[in-house]
Amino acid sequence: KFPWLTMQTAAYPSEYGTPQATEESYFERNKKLLIRYGVVALLTMIFILLLGSYKVLLLVPLLAANVAVSWMRRHVTISWFGFELILITTVFSGAAFGSVAGIVMGVICLFTNYAFSKSHHHYFFLTVPIYMFIGFIAAFIPLESLVGWGIVVTFFYNAVSFMISKAAGAKMFNIVMFMITNILFNIFLFVRFGPMLTSWVG
Repeated sequence: KFPWLTMQTAAYPSEYGTPQATEESYFERNKKLLIRYGVVALLTMIFILLLGSYKVLLLVPLLAANVAVSWMRRHVTISWFGFELILITTVFSGAAFGSVAGIVMGVICLFTNYAFSKSHHHYFFLTVPIYMFIGFIAAFIPLESLVGWGIVVTFFYNAVSFMISKAAGAKMFNIVMFMITNILFNIFLFVRFGPMLTSWVG
């Protein structure tokens, strides 16, 4: 199955093990989680320094929103629910700040999604090139046309995901339901928040 088709739902996920009866320090109990926060923060800082523009700080709230959504997804019991902010963040970053921003932000958000939703699979590496390509082509999207082109990219992303998922043997029901929910959710995001995002850098 693909990463977006399988989510951890246990209160104590397997990689953390079972609750310990003995007292542990906060760091010992949350070591892996704190490392994840640190890695995401480091990537974001490097990203900001490389671009050298104060306006890129506008992407920080989007990154924070991605972390929050990814955190919530670990408790989602519906495996095919296509709820994510990676696509709109990647497209906006590329359209507003160029190909480098789109590619880097797409990879950072994808990493964040996998790290905080605790969905670890080797299919992660199949998804990375898709978002890198989307981040690259997003630079050619006129910022004032973000909503319309964002919806086009949404259909493109889901078409490619469908082909990859089908080739990998994922269940057709899960593929179709993910596509439907992901398309509808992203259309809502672009229509509802697209104009607000463009006004940030206007």
